[in-house]
Amino acid sequence: SSEYHIQPGRQGALLTLSDGSQISLDSLKNGVVVQQAGTTARLVNGALVYEGTGSPAAYNIMSTPKGRQAQLSLPDGTKVWLNAASSIRFPTAFTSEKREVKVTGEAYFEVTRNAKAPFLLIVNDTAEVQILGTHFNVNAYPDEHLIKTTLFEGSVRVGWLGNKGVILKPGQQAGMQQGKEIQAPGIKVTNLDASTQESVLAWKNGFFNFEGATLAEIMRQVARWYDIDVEFEKGVQNIEFVGEMSRDASFSDFLVALDKSEIHYKLEGRKLTIKP
Repeated sequence: SSEYHIQPGRQGALLTLSDGSQISLDSLKNGVVVQQAGTTARLVNGALVYEGTGSPAAYNIMSTPKGRQAQLSLPDGTKVWLNAASSIRFPTAFTSEKREVKVTGEAYFEVTRNAKAPFLLIVNDTAEVQILGTHFNVNAYPDEHLIKTTLFEGSVRVGWLGNKGVILKPGQQAGMQQGKEIQAPGIKVTNLDASTQESVLAWKNGFFNFEGATLAEIMRQVARWYDIDVEFEKGVQNIEFVGEMSRDASFSDFLVALDKSEIHYKLEGRKLTIKP
């Protein structure tokens, strides 16, 4: 049956260089991947690491399709984890005044502290996160209602492009309505308990955390990781889940979990239909 053709995601990404050429990082072994303008990018245990001080004009993009995640070490030593169906655009060398990168999808950052050159993250070309030195997660998938920035350590300022925004404390999450910045400049800040903070980081630590998540939220995560399409028939109840599952689990294990939760479904090829 088709569930056995559906594999969980794994490490891998596509690297687009400033000249538009592309390198698949899916099957590369450790070693130098590319040298450009004085910067070397090498693969070290699956993570792409930038070294050297090149000309700041060269921009690279690391992007993951559905079913892949990746790790990156930027020229300043900042570490980035990129979830499935996500991208990050960054210079191969940072200037002395500021460090600016762009991200879509979901990423976790451990930013190297440098007060002289603030770190600026542009999210979906609409929101910005200003950082001094910190650990935070941003989730900005286009099919999620909110851009969510969660701070674990340090300090960030979150706002719409060109606006002052709000400053977060560790353990806080800023929620911003996708595509609504003109009508609603409001940013909702919530304090997260320890278990919710853990669930935000579950993807980076190799888990799905279903604690308090709705069926629709879980299915969006699962669709990105197993590279499937999910449809809901009319009349499906939106139940809340508990528990967690390894991201290495086979797709048939996930279907067993649906059976246990008495959720009815039909699988045709890579399309999973949830029935009432």
